[in-house]
Amino acid sequence: MHFVPLSLWRKDFREVCEAESDSYIRIFSGKTPNLADLNGLEQEILRLVSGRYETESENRIRERVTNDSLIQGMVMILGAFCVLLAVIGIANVFLTTLGFLRQRKREFAQYMSIGLTPREMRKMFCIEALVTAGKPLLITLPLTVLFVQFAVTASYLDPVVFWAEAPVLPVLIFAAGIVVFVALAYYIGGKRLLGCDLNEVLRNDALI
Repeated sequence: MHFVPLSLWRKDFREVCEAESDSYIRIFSGKTPNLADLNGLEQEILRLVSGRYETESENRIRERVTNDSLIQGMVMILGAFCVLLAVIGIANVFLTTLGFLRQRKREFAQYMSIGLTPREMRKMFCIEALVTAGKPLLITLPLTVLFVQFAVTASYLDPVVFWAEAPVLPVLIFAAGIVVFVALAYYIGGKRLLGCDLNEVLRNDALI
């Protein structure tokens, strides 16, 4: 490997070093240049050596910028896909919860007939909402943590480095969103249920 100082960049390649049959030259910069400067430097170096030698150039800064752009595009595509799945999941939560509460009109009418107050019914809705939202979180979050820990260990990556970059905040926001939307669905369903005439439900056997 040949270390080329700044003062020798503009000299003829033969004055810099004697190239072997297969040489790898890595050029460092004394400062932090921009991509345009690096591209110009690359073209100048190729002009100096390509006339006599078969050369292959690798601009790692440009590759890093390209790689970052590809990763950003991939994140946007995956993010849009996750948003689509989230919207489908939210719609399913409202559909299932509201439909389930409508089907339980007779059940809640019977509860009220034996003395269950609307306040106690609201407490029941709160408990059901917590169970509905909390059960998948309590099941999936520990499994996700264990799987990630296993993957990090298998890849010989320092766990401290990974967890420092892990998207903990988005995961917590997503979990909080699940709880909020389930609670909102139960709130809307419970409000509609308490607003209807449950006594009519008990008198009419055909009404469900």
